[in-house]
Amino acid sequence: MSVTTAASVGNSPKPYLRAHFAPVVDEISATSLTVHGSLPTELEGRYFRNSHNPLPGVVPSNWFAGSGMIHGIRLRGGQAEWYRNSWVRTPALDGAPYRRADGSTDLTASVAGTNIIEHAGKILALQEQNLPPDVPARGR
Repeated sequence: MSVTTAASVGNSPKPYLRAHFAPVVDEISATSLTVHGSLPTELEGRYFRNSHNPLPGVVPSNWFAGSGMIHGIRLRGGQAEWYRNSWVRTPALDGAPYRRADGSTDLTASVAGTNIIEHAGKILALQEQNLPPDVPARGR
């Protein structure tokens, strides 16, 4: 499995868009992953991580303004069953502004890139100032 980073912003003067901080540009779904070494068979479950990852061509004004991207891996029986990543689908991902034309706030226009939790059988992507969007199942 290889991951492509945004070469166009890889030379950015902004340090949070260069080198190993460069955004990932591909959404990936990989199964039957190769494990180098071994995983304890007792280590079982899903691990999710959320972070800010700007869309290709978008240069955010600060580290925390990029759209949220969730990365996940499933471990079971000493194997890495799958890895998936995807942007959190919110109105902000499609360009909806946080402030509407009438001055009101759209609490669903979140980049949702701060944290991820499971609550009431749903996986929720969080950002402190917005409502948490539900993340679709994609291989839970």
